[in-house]
Amino acid sequence: MLFSNLLDGGFTLTEVCYFLERIERFPREIVQEMTENFISGDEVSSCFAQLGFSSAQTTQLELAQMNGNLKETMQVLKNQAIEEKRQREKLVKILSYPLLLLIFLFGIMGLLREFLLPQLMSNNNGEKNFAFLLIEYLPAIVLITGGGVVFFTLLLLLFLKRKSAVFRAKWWCKIPIIRTFYRLYLTSVLSREWGYLFLQGHEMKTIVEIMENLKSNGLLRELGREMGTRAEEGISFDVQVGSWQFVQSTFSVIILSGEVKSRLGEELLFYSEMCFQELLALVEKRMSIVQPLVFLFVALMILGIYAAILLPIYNNMEGMV
Repeated sequence: MLFSNLLDGGFTLTEVCYFLERIERFPREIVQEMTENFISGDEVSSCFAQLGFSSAQTTQLELAQMNGNLKETMQVLKNQAIEEKRQREKLVKILSYPLLLLIFLFGIMGLLREFLLPQLMSNNNGEKNFAFLLIEYLPAIVLITGGGVVFFTLLLLLFLKRKSAVFRAKWWCKIPIIRTFYRLYLTSVLSREWGYLFLQGHEMKTIVEIMENLKSNGLLRELGREMGTRAEEGISFDVQVGSWQFVQSTFSVIILSGEVKSRLGEELLFYSEMCFQELLALVEKRMSIVQPLVFLFVALMILGIYAAILLPIYNNMEGMV
């Protein structure tokens, strides 16, 4: 956000670095190295990568440097950062209270296991029913399940890291929960950057060459090589995009429409904004579902604890009668 505000205020990139060095927002050594890189003419994307910008962000900066829309792209990244921060704060707000309840419940179950369970078992002649098993093994089951999920997730990420970027994109789009978000995000980024390039007067062949020479994004680089090969076979731009599983199905329609009307750049930029707004609306909708599900899980846990406490007592009362 700070970079975007300074650029909007008329600062050059070198002046931005001098300003950052004075306010000590980032480590002085990194800022000084960035300043030297800017002065020597290094790429903007590689300089910003030193400050911890993600691969997706540096890719947009790399394309922006090529199409001459660095200030506009910085503004887009600023808006994305603001929205991501807002969504993170909302997610923390949604999950904080249920998570505290879960921690409290597991604490109660630990106390029940240590103090109440031995007494109930002695009153029940050492026999274990479902309630006893719930108190004794549920915390361990939850921990083992959580650890297993983390372990297999790490294995999956390691497996995907060894695959090509196109393979990873296709794989993520096979997961129902993720694919809609991924397609909307990737479509928004691609359509915006291509829109800028078309408005600058670049032809499709030039755009493909730009994609092939990208350093910060393996997916766009691989797509550029694939597009170049298929273009030599006579396959049109819109047909190639229509065969991609990891973008919106309407992407190719927008491209074909823009080519017919000779307004491809403008239509791609409008389509990019539409996809981004749709992505935000989808995130809001899905997050509104998270809290009820978490509370439902907590409620089931509470019912289970009540059952674990009351069933043995009820059985003992029946035995006394």
